[in-house]
Order: sequence, then structure tokens, then C-alpha cells
Amino acid sequence: MIRPINKKDESSFIQFCQLKDTYEDFYITQENKRYFLTDTNVAKKVFKTCYKRADICYISEGDKGINGIVLVIGYAEKANRKYVKLLAENQKVADNLLKYLNWNHKKDIHAKLNNKNPLVQVFKNNGFKFLGGRGSQTLLVRSKNGTYNQNYKKPSRRPITEGRV
Repeated sequence: MIRPINKKDESSFIQFCQLKDTYEDFYITQENKRYFLTDTNVAKKVFKTCYKRADICYISEGDKGINGIVLVIGYAEKANRKYVKLLAENQKVADNLLKYLNWNHKKDIHAKLNNKNPLVQVFKNNGFKFLGGRGSQTLLVRSKNGTYNQNYKKPSRRPITEGRV
């Protein structure tokens, strides 16, 4: 069963975040530093922030408790992007969480994953498109209207000066 988190889920959320994230993709970034949710204090902060601000956080429950978490968080400081963070026991749970997210979240969302992470294909199967690569990471996007500009180019950081053509 997949459902939004509630206050009673805090301890099981924190406990599930201790699951080994082989590809180290389950993190938040603040001030150019990565904070992994395997750190109990970070997991508590993320849970409380998501719960208070009503950010998107869904959990999947199996016979033994939580078996997957998907978050949509906006910790990107220099860009107005919401990122999907997903941790699941297996690809089937991950696929189900992404399907649920697609039905219930209609805004543009991004995912940054390690190239070797098998979840890259799960994301692509659920409507995410390749936007760019950066070293060992892949940036994927799912647009709210189902399309995304394939010719997207990052805006230049060079200031526009008079007389420049």
C-alpha cells in the first residue's frame, strides 16, 4: 500500500532511511554539501520539514513495514527545481512508487542518479527523460505536460554586455 506520510511514521521513516543506499542517491544538498539520510539527524530533519511544509513524501508499506520512500523536495538553492529522491527495497517497489507519484504530482520534477544505478531505467520507464549528464551522474526530468524541450541549454552565466552579438 502506498500513502502519504503522517506523524506516526517518523520512527519507521528514520529506521528505513538506514537501509544501505548502494549508489548514494538518497541525499539532500544544502550549501553545496550532500547530507545523506542514513544520518539519523538528517533523516529527522527531512521528515519534520516534509511533514510541516506538506512536501510530497509517500511511503510504500509491505508485510514488514516500510519498503520504499519517495520524496519530492526543493532543496536546490540556485535553481527552482524539485527533485525526486527514492529509496526502495527493490525495483518493483520503486516502480510502484513512481507510478503513484506520476498520478499524484503534476509539476515538473527532476531526478539526479548515479549512472550505474538500475533505477535510471525505472525512472525512464515512468516518463522521465534524459536532460544531461555530469560525470558519474545522470539528470532526468519529467515535465508536467509530458514534454520537455530536448534542445534545452543551460543559460550562460556570462553577463550580457552592450555591443556583444
